[in-house]
Amino acid sequence: MTTTDLKKFEYFHWGLYPKGTAIYGLYEPVMDIFLLLLDNKENAETLKYLLSPRYALHIYRVDTAVNFKDIGLDNLCCHNWSFTNKNQLLSIRHDLVDRDILEIEELCATTNTKAWDIDQEKQWALWCNHVLTKLE
Repeated sequence: MTTTDLKKFEYFHWGLYPKGTAIYGLYEPVMDIFLLLLDNKENAETLKYLLSPRYALHIYRVDTAVNFKDIGLDNLCCHNWSFTNKNQLLSIRHDLVDRDILEIEELCATTNTKAWDIDQEKQWALWCNHVLTKLE
């Protein structure tokens, strides 16, 4: 991964939400990472489509994972995480137009070994989210 301090990015937000809030993760299966965490289902769906030329994103409820509160998942570290039941949830039928938001069972470390500039990818997603939020 990269060593850039993402916290210094003007549009960075932690993605930490009050207990009991539904938290949606934008999951990128090629990189096997969560790109961004959001508490707004509509924004998550809109970002999925806005970012579709670049990523094949899937939306999952990450707060349903049994170990979610133990990990302290946020937008600074979510790219280090994947989930255990992805073989059950990822399918050919789960494509761009699939609006089902599925729940994950347990978070696990990513298997990603690709050399991506993940900070640049996250900055793009964070900027797009910032614009959506301003438009509301």
